[in-house]
Amino acid sequence: MLRKSALLLGIAFLTMSFSSKKHPYTITGSTLQQTNGSYIYLSILDPIKNDFVKTDSTQIKNNTYSFKGTITAPSYAILTTDDINDAFILEQGHIKAYNTPQNINTSSITGTKNNDELDQFTQKVRESQLELTRFKDINQPILENAVQENDGKTIDAISAEFNTLIKKVSDVILDQSANKPNSFTSLVVLYQRLDNDNISREEAYYNYAQLSKELQETNIGQAVKRMIDKTNETKIKVGEYAPDFEAVDLQQNRITLLQNLGKVTILHFWAPWCPSCKETTPFISELFQKYKGEGLKIISIALDEDNEELRKTIQDEKLDWTHISDPATLQIKYGVRTIPTAFIIDKDGVVVDINHLEPSIEDVIKSYLK
Repeated sequence: MLRKSALLLGIAFLTMSFSSKKHPYTITGSTLQQTNGSYIYLSILDPIKNDFVKTDSTQIKNNTYSFKGTITAPSYAILTTDDINDAFILEQGHIKAYNTPQNINTSSITGTKNNDELDQFTQKVRESQLELTRFKDINQPILENAVQENDGKTIDAISAEFNTLIKKVSDVILDQSANKPNSFTSLVVLYQRLDNDNISREEAYYNYAQLSKELQETNIGQAVKRMIDKTNETKIKVGEYAPDFEAVDLQQNRITLLQNLGKVTILHFWAPWCPSCKETTPFISELFQKYKGEGLKIISIALDEDNEELRKTIQDEKLDWTHISDPATLQIKYGVRTIPTAFIIDKDGVVVDINHLEPSIEDVIKSYLK
């Protein structure tokens, strides 16, 4: 659809970008110290493989290059050579790339709305990281000397300032998601945090939910959804027998799983320090009180040491069933990656559902108590 008004063109830019029509793009790039006639590659993120797939290439001549093509929707992409690896947003318009493999801090990709925003964010992160690096370079010998002389005051002062600078870098990243939750840059931030495994499942879901449908449907949006869903995966699958185990509960009773099955058993992985676990304890307690007379059993595995906080939570929340303290062994055995996770096990020991204490768990329980 033609946009005759310049004002409407500006306002509707993203809407146009996300339409099903093919839109033209050009990439003009300049770089440094690249072999004349060598190739630079354009690759686009495949959301299923979570990997970049080469879609085009062009020769570098006199340290310049260009690409032309069409695209139906903005996509997360990357420009690569043997020593260039610059990510950007492939979208309608004229994209200008400046690739400096000798110093990644001076590389930039701009020219379109989303790339300009991503570049501005990247520059802010780089500035904070450079400040941190400079502080480390200056203070490393001072710190080493303080350690040798057992100078606790100097060690504490340097450590405190270092932690402040680390927080400054983190704040730039977190502020982007908080202040511009529905932006392509925030989607890139979410993707990178998931890829580096430094975001909780709960925070990732929250940030993903803030994105528009159009952003969720981009290639990187689809990749993010798959990555979030993957955090829910467990080693043990529905239809398999629940691995038996022997453990000592908090009452010092030695128990095994298979000797303590009810008509339906919930094997509940949680921890008292987990916010989502705290939110769901009233729900699982309600389920137990409602269905224990019909044959429901619960065995809770706390991924924590036996301590006062654990016992107090169990008492205060009236979690009146079997509890086991096991920081790691059973979590690894069942392949639990996020908590709370509940394995619903039938009377024969078969896993019939894996749930994170969503309301749908009650229907599963009722169906196996009949």
